[in-house]
Amino acid sequence: EGVPIPYEVLNVVEGHIRHIIHRADRDSFSYEIYKDILSGGYSVAKVWTDYSSPMSFHQQINLSRVFDPTLCGFDPAARAPHKGDGQYCFEVFPMDVKDFERDYPDVELKGINYERDFEGFNWSYKDSMGKKTILVVDYFEKKKKRTRIVKLADGRVMTVKDYERMRAYWEEMNFIEQLPIVVGKPRWTELETIYRYRLIENQVLEHEETDYNYLPYVFIDGNSINLTQGTSNVTYQMTRPYVYHAKGIQDLKNFAGMSLANYLENQIQH
Repeated sequence: EGVPIPYEVLNVVEGHIRHIIHRADRDSFSYEIYKDILSGGYSVAKVWTDYSSPMSFHQQINLSRVFDPTLCGFDPAARAPHKGDGQYCFEVFPMDVKDFERDYPDVELKGINYERDFEGFNWSYKDSMGKKTILVVDYFEKKKKRTRIVKLADGRVMTVKDYERMRAYWEEMNFIEQLPIVVGKPRWTELETIYRYRLIENQVLEHEETDYNYLPYVFIDGNSINLTQGTSNVTYQMTRPYVYHAKGIQDLKNFAGMSLANYLENQIQH
């Protein structure tokens, strides 16, 4: 809120972000994103938190490319390039049935049919080796809640409920120092909370309230443009790879090469 940030703090934060990206680059994060932008025109990155090791209580921020950017979706009403201003986003990823049954032993897979073709979208299928695969969706949605907030004398801002809870704890612990008083009048505001749902074709597996401030999936735009359908006001985003405009000259080069090869092939031997 207008408070100057020391230069040392900026260096620490920048170094921390560089470390996160460096750790992701060990799995070719930057290269895969760059390749997606060149070949498909866009890519999708995922940011999440997890424990640093199975025997650790310390969490760290992780960054990676999603399994398949074409299996991700965003709110069509989003206008920011990263689409973080939308109301929802999701990722569809495949999971082996054995791994699924190990992670969710209480979930019954009734009504799941694996005998399907690959002409359309299928929630479950068998590969060429007969291995059963099921598609799982991670869906994140913003939910807004109208609440009142107050500003305290020490500069902190919190909701009225949190302040009342702090007052009760203060009296229970019999602190000697005075409770920070409220400065000014409370005001109404809207707070956003991001909920995470994990689901399959016919049921929701789990849902929880996250501590994320932003949607965890980031749309990385390469070279897109917003177009309007006919005379209507309906617009859509067309993503273009960087080699899109080189298609015509590449076709001309291929035609010239084939014409030269055909001329040499049909030459009289003598």
